[in-house]
Amino acid sequence: MEPSEKWQHDQEAEDESIQTAIALIHGKWKIGILTRLKHGPLRLSQLRRMLPGASKKMLTQRLREMEEDGLIVRSDHSTKVRHVEYSLATPLGLSATRLIDALAQWGRQHRPVSSARENSTGLPENDESGEVWSGNG
Repeated sequence: MEPSEKWQHDQEAEDESIQTAIALIHGKWKIGILTRLKHGPLRLSQLRRMLPGASKKMLTQRLREMEEDGLIVRSDHSTKVRHVEYSLATPLGLSATRLIDALAQWGRQHRPVSSARENSTGLPENDESGEVWSGNG
């Protein structure tokens, strides 16, 4: 393989890896869920209180997606009163917290730049799906 071909291949592999990471954490409420769960296991009702704009249906959907992706664990506790808790008790989930922390730090460092895109309400612009603009994809 020529050096330029190897460089192109490496760049494509890096792009694909970044897209994979973004796909795992992209989706309304996923980052909010991850940042809350990094402090310990929570019930759905606790997450709903911590994320007041999220409906029970939307949170349940996102939690299922995140469980299927291996980001979180759903634990069913059968005691006198049955309850379910969600946690980041997976290697993927725990590693995602490091990614979220790095993104938060990067965002704090570049907040003045992103403020230029804010609308008159002071909130980030949303696309048609209600998602806060996050770039390509």
